[in-house]
Amino acid sequence: MEALAAASLAGNILQFIDTTSKLVSTARQLHSLGAKQEYRELETIAKEIRDHAEQVTPSEPPEDKSLSKEEEGLRALGRECVEITNELIPVLDKLKAKEGQSKLRSFYQTVLSEWKKEEIAALEKRLDRMGQNLSNSLVHSDQRKLYGRIDQLAEDNRRLQANRSQEINELKEDFRKAFAEIRSEQNRRETLNKVSVLLLHAGEKGIQYSAEQLLLEQLRFDVMDDRHVAISAAHKQTFAWIFEEASNDQRSLPEFDDWLASEDNLYWITGKPGSGKSTLMKYLCKHQKTRTKLSRWACDHRLITANFFFWNAGRNSLQKSQQGLLRSLVYQILRECPSIISQVYSDLWPAYSLATRNQGEDPVALWPVKVSIHDLLAVLRKAIVLLSPSDVRFGFFIDGLDEYDGEPQDIIELIRTLRNFTNVKICISSRPWNEFEHAFGQDASRKLYMQEFNKGDISLYIHDELEQDSEYEDLDGDESCRNELIAEINEASQGVFLWVHLVVQSFQQGLINGDRIVDLQAKLRTLPTDLNDYFERILFSDVGEFYRQQSAKMFSVTLAAMETLPLMIYWFIDQDTSPIDMNIGAMSMQKTTRSFRQIRKRLNNLCKGLLEVRYVSAGDSEDALPSSVLFNWKVDFLHRTVRDFLITPDTQRLLKEMGPREL
Repeated sequence: MEALAAASLAGNILQFIDTTSKLVSTARQLHSLGAKQEYRELETIAKEIRDHAEQVTPSEPPEDKSLSKEEEGLRALGRECVEITNELIPVLDKLKAKEGQSKLRSFYQTVLSEWKKEEIAALEKRLDRMGQNLSNSLVHSDQRKLYGRIDQLAEDNRRLQANRSQEINELKEDFRKAFAEIRSEQNRRETLNKVSVLLLHAGEKGIQYSAEQLLLEQLRFDVMDDRHVAISAAHKQTFAWIFEEASNDQRSLPEFDDWLASEDNLYWITGKPGSGKSTLMKYLCKHQKTRTKLSRWACDHRLITANFFFWNAGRNSLQKSQQGLLRSLVYQILRECPSIISQVYSDLWPAYSLATRNQGEDPVALWPVKVSIHDLLAVLRKAIVLLSPSDVRFGFFIDGLDEYDGEPQDIIELIRTLRNFTNVKICISSRPWNEFEHAFGQDASRKLYMQEFNKGDISLYIHDELEQDSEYEDLDGDESCRNELIAEINEASQGVFLWVHLVVQSFQQGLINGDRIVDLQAKLRTLPTDLNDYFERILFSDVGEFYRQQSAKMFSVTLAAMETLPLMIYWFIDQDTSPIDMNIGAMSMQKTTRSFRQIRKRLNNLCKGLLEVRYVSAGDSEDALPSSVLFNWKVDFLHRTVRDFLITPDTQRLLKEMGPREL
């Protein structure tokens, strides 16, 4: 039996005993004193007894679940409560007063005709014994199971990032109070009442929180945050311009700051491929100024923000679909406001609540086999409507509309639908496709082109990255020569940050090789400014002929993989030995660590930075190196433009020519 359900059942049994004891006590007084005063609560007591009897009826445990001695005892007490209710039915049925009679007179006549003094005394003893047995059982019960379940609730709450931390802490405190009351030596009737209320309330709340978590788990998908995490963090001190307020003499600044506080509900960030749109969106999602300035629009109302980053290169369809976007938005709203989950999913709530109590039904099996976009939109609308009376306001940040795996018009229509929701502001980003320009680009004050604003950021990035290299400080020439080189790189970049990143990498390698400033300038003038041309140069010129077969293998495997592969997989792929001929057995930690470091260096040399190794956190430290942590290091494309280049027919043909025959 689920620990929280057991606590709730114990609370219900105690309330049944307490309520029935009141009825029996009244009956005993009537036998002794006669009908001398009006007991107005008699009918209420009768109703409570029936209600409690329904709640204490133990459900059958799943066939594969064995019960502990304590659980068997609790179920036995529940069955005994049902038996007592059945015995009381003749009395309970006659509790309604006949015409012209008081409730007390009707009950008095029923008691005299149905109950003897001896029967009443026996029932009092029976109830007292049941209460004592349950109290003793609770005192001597293994409370570690219950507190362990609450700790698990807290851990799941942390993992799901649900807004129930305070309530779960209060839940544990309520159980502590209940067990402290049981151990106290106070009046038994008062103790029984306090404990029953505490146990029942805490048990039911725990079941509610657990059912909420089950439903959140169904909405959540494993790769929901992968794209967001994979996007590089903004370089220090970049993007500060996004929050600057444009004055009359500074029309060149974007009016994003003004938009955040305004009633306008859409802002579009666009720009060339590789210009830093996604990095800016990640920066905005995390920056406190975004929330602070949105709060001006929200005024004194609660503000909830949610984000989604489309990822066309993602291996899971939810990373690039409307279903993924809507599930993510619904999940983020409901984890922030879990109290409305039972209303939003009113059709599924009873089944999930029952599954929590019994631990018999698989929560996944309860979820609809197919959830349509229409269904998810209805759920999102319902959540927003439920929160509107409390004046909650929403800020959505949706990155990469051009990475949606469908027709542009479909995602445009969805954004228009979201714009029509009450109290919603949306910041979107995409490449400047004609469809998006037509739909979102009509208001010049509510859009920005990245390449028009990132020149200063690019100069700062180049300076900081090259300054880190001691060889750069030793270059011949003065500061003006270095500044001239930075300006030339910036001008050639045309606002494409990704191109700058690749050039800086190339220069850093040149510095290691002893390049002079004139060499760097000459090299810069030979580099293609078009990204695809640059990728082609890297793949077919910068990668030495000796390495090209292995390079083609690494790129081809990454393209073909159904999911982002761990770095260590590439070590096995890189081995000359056939898998059939390899030794079977566990690798030592020392060898695993050595292999991990070797393939990381080798992959960087073979792919020249176009494949990137990223740490996907699973709650472990990057410094620790057990085998489980090693497999959290994943390999993916540096940028979507790399994948786009590799899947072109010409590049595919060349990869096949370069690669080993088995590819």
